[in-house]
Amino acid sequence: MHKHLPSVILIFIFGLLSVFNNKLCAQENYFTIQDIITDQNQDSNTINAQVLLDSSENYWYTFPDSSIFLTEQAIKCFDTIKHKKIISRAYSSFGTSYYIKGDYGKSLAYYFKALNINTVLSDSIGIAITLNNIGNIYMVEGKLTEANELFLSALDIKNILKDNKSVGHTLLSISNLYYLEGNYADALDYALNALEKYRIHGNRDEMAPVFTSLGIICNNINKLDEALKYLDSALVISKQTKDHQNECIILLNIGTIHIQSGSIRKGITFFENSLFLAQEIDYLLGLSKSFEKLGDAYEKLSMHNEALLYHKLFIDMRDSLLRIENIEATIKENLEYAFQKERDLTNLEQHKIDIVTKENEKRKNLILIITLILFCVLIMIIISVYLSYKKKQRSNFILENKNTLINFQLKEIKDSIIYAKRIQAVILPQDSKVKEYLKDSFVLFLPKAIVSGDFYWIEKCGDKVLFAVADCTGHGVPGAMVSVICNNGLNRSVREHKITDPGKILDMTRKIVVEEFEKSEDDVKDGMDIALCSMNSKELKYAGAFNPLWLVRNGEIFETIADRQPISRFMSQEPFTTHHINLQKGDVIYIFTDGFIDQFGGEHDKKYKTSNFKRFILTIHEMDMDKQRTMLNEEFNRWKADFEQIDDVCIMGVRV
Repeated sequence: MHKHLPSVILIFIFGLLSVFNNKLCAQENYFTIQDIITDQNQDSNTINAQVLLDSSENYWYTFPDSSIFLTEQAIKCFDTIKHKKIISRAYSSFGTSYYIKGDYGKSLAYYFKALNINTVLSDSIGIAITLNNIGNIYMVEGKLTEANELFLSALDIKNILKDNKSVGHTLLSISNLYYLEGNYADALDYALNALEKYRIHGNRDEMAPVFTSLGIICNNINKLDEALKYLDSALVISKQTKDHQNECIILLNIGTIHIQSGSIRKGITFFENSLFLAQEIDYLLGLSKSFEKLGDAYEKLSMHNEALLYHKLFIDMRDSLLRIENIEATIKENLEYAFQKERDLTNLEQHKIDIVTKENEKRKNLILIITLILFCVLIMIIISVYLSYKKKQRSNFILENKNTLINFQLKEIKDSIIYAKRIQAVILPQDSKVKEYLKDSFVLFLPKAIVSGDFYWIEKCGDKVLFAVADCTGHGVPGAMVSVICNNGLNRSVREHKITDPGKILDMTRKIVVEEFEKSEDDVKDGMDIALCSMNSKELKYAGAFNPLWLVRNGEIFETIADRQPISRFMSQEPFTTHHINLQKGDVIYIFTDGFIDQFGGEHDKKYKTSNFKRFILTIHEMDMDKQRTMLNEEFNRWKADFEQIDDVCIMGVRV
């Protein structure tokens, strides 16, 4: 059944296309927000159901379990017998959520329910989209012939309806099917045709899957430069849309290309980033592929212990993904579908004939309809003027009250966030305190939102000054909440436990943070990356979790590498290492988070990168520390330009 499992990364793209297909179906067949506001026939329960379904669709990528819960709540709000279109939308939402979770049996069950309702309603676009989604699951199962039949049926309907946007989704499905068959030329041709349809539609946010497919196809025909170009474009879109699952898949593919090019260490970095991202969002397929890729990469480096560890993790995760109950459920749904296949295909052919017939009848009756409209228009104008006047009065009253309520709610949210900023400001050291403990220093702190997941920290113990820069999971309000817990962990490690050695401080902080999160009933994996220093006039001690330390001496940067483990629960937890550095007069120390280096911008819409950051530091390290802060701020804004800031930024510099 899973003979095409090595191509499962490509097939995942159709999990995303299932999402786009369902969003398209929602746009074509369901009420808009303006409809809900102005249509006085909508009861409050139906409106609540629409809002819950909108929210559930926003969680498809990141938290499919939350999406399932919200969809269940939506179904409770309306009459499932009366509102067939809404129940079809809910079933499609269930199907997509279970698809992304990897539960293909339940996904098929709900897609078939949606297909039956759409057939009863003669909902052409709904039928086409659901057929496309079912085809994606058959493609995952390696049933390429059945998948191709469904894709071609969906494409026929979409072409009749002249729906370019939806046609692009199906063209990309067929492209990936050709890829799985090893027909890379036709796969590339269909993917490029799909890209053209997306460009005609003009929505760049939906182009990540087609860029990802083009990157994978180009990689398989040894066009590595083009592959990286397409994958970089997909990565930019995925970061901007917060599509973490597609970002995970793209990182795996970019890492694979670097491995093929001989840059094994660079490939491992991309695989590790994919692993951390998949772990953060509980994405099982991403975890499985990350373990597999890391095992293969370490084997190439002859690092057999690491290779064995990741290979065992891959085997365990693969067995979980292929669990017997999921396969049995899929078989059951396939048997049920096979029993009705002939009847459904016959109905589908008849439905396509009906569509063509209806279009011809519309053209034949066009003149008659226009004549009737012209005859009635005078009476309608008189009636509509009066009704529109009354309706406008009523609508203005409703909108005025709704806008007042919305503005009040927005003000409450903004006031809460501003208050959260005041709370966070309490835990951050005052500028006067930083200058008192570290006379020749600067801090550049640029939150992405009002509050930040990054923070800086300073404490004095005898003749030692402890200072740190930390990057907590997330940014905005969630990141700020984590930063309060992590900051408290540092304070307790030093003040209560009287620890001054950086490595031991991080060990104790990790213990405190994990204990705090274990109090929750949820499985919390949040934590922080950090660079922590202890300094007196002669010696610097440093320990880090992912975040390095740079020391500039005589015009050259000396980097001290951090331990590759976070301050949180971690699969291979080890004590943190304390590094000892003898200081010289004029040394300049830099610690920082990854927000500056990862910022997209410049002429080619790329990341700033570590190499550029090092070059810039070497051009400014001899300047006054306050001037360095100004220069770094200006360089960040110059590079970012019109791009959105993607993460919090925090940099600390200290001159000996």
